[in-house]
Amino acid sequence: MDPQDPLDIQELLDRIIGCLAYSTPSLLACSMVARSWAHPAQANLFRAPNFTTRDLTINLASSDVGLMKIYDILTYSPHLVPLVRDISLAAEWLQYETVERICSIAFTQLHTLWLDLPLHAPTRLLLQSFLGRIPLSRLSLMVWSGYQADYAAFLRSCPPIVRHLELAVESLPTAVHATQRHGIDQRSVITLKSLQWNWLGIDTLASAEDLDSIIYPFDVSQIEALSVHGYKAEFLRWSALPVSLIRILDLNIEHRDDWSTLNLSPFSNLRMLRICYMSPLSAPVVDTLKSLKHHQPLHTIVISMYYSQNHRLQYSNEYMELDSVLSTLTLDTLSTFELEQRRGWNPRVSEFFPLSIARGMFTTLYRSEELVIERWRELIDGL
Repeated sequence: MDPQDPLDIQELLDRIIGCLAYSTPSLLACSMVARSWAHPAQANLFRAPNFTTRDLTINLASSDVGLMKIYDILTYSPHLVPLVRDISLAAEWLQYETVERICSIAFTQLHTLWLDLPLHAPTRLLLQSFLGRIPLSRLSLMVWSGYQADYAAFLRSCPPIVRHLELAVESLPTAVHATQRHGIDQRSVITLKSLQWNWLGIDTLASAEDLDSIIYPFDVSQIEALSVHGYKAEFLRWSALPVSLIRILDLNIEHRDDWSTLNLSPFSNLRMLRICYMSPLSAPVVDTLKSLKHHQPLHTIVISMYYSQNHRLQYSNEYMELDSVLSTLTLDTLSTFELEQRRGWNPRVSEFFPLSIARGMFTTLYRSEELVIERWRELIDGL
């Protein structure tokens, strides 16, 4: 009996093709090799449709041309529609007719909707109707300045099956505050499992409790994963935040002025911690790590660093300092320390972490911005 060709094993073939998920040309080539290759290639290709021009310089999925291309393909090949999990509607100049055609597709497995466009009343009403027809569990929303009332109305129309909310905020949606003052209809509250907050604006919060009204009607009292970009101190003082339930905590500090020491000891159920900061390593970051206590069930710490141009040559000292800090942590369950390299790959980086290597917990890997997002979503999908 002839030995079986590894590529005849469908499960192995699916995993191999899955490694090409971010290479559209490779997936297109795989889809034409054999019938057994076609389905896994198409599943990855249409999971989050993202088509580019031949010169690979223009992202068509975020333009009228790209979205109309997606619409044409799915219309003429309806068997591909159930493969679509994520759709992105992102462009300031996106035409209403384009959004209308995408919303006319009968998606049956759509998991994530990413919106980054002005929510004028006609577009908002169209999307509200669309949300009522799809099995959406994750909503990603960019809140533009000048459209706060429209965003407030849109959030109030979200279906109750949404469990993961990702907000990028340019300006505080003050209209939600007005709604909050008139009382909350408890029947409309949507319980979240995860929240991602990316603060892009210059407004300030009057108090941490303002966050309750900003994300109304979403309720965070049961969340198990939190990712914060900006206003970290305010978030961790938020009384509605169930710190004892949170298992995954992701803190991004791209601007050093945003950072102050945070006490992580109340996170009694924390399993994974990721900290991304702008180099060099500062005292607040060190003190935040040292606030972890031995009884916390933390098994993974991920550190990601952004380098300023003039600091890039000093990375070796920074790595050794970080290694020293991590070696002082007395966490009973810590098994993995990941150093996440974001801009380029340094194969010699492990030389600067002898203490972590000696404890058998050091690993390093490269993650692009797309892979960071994908990793976060993989983690919260497992909640």
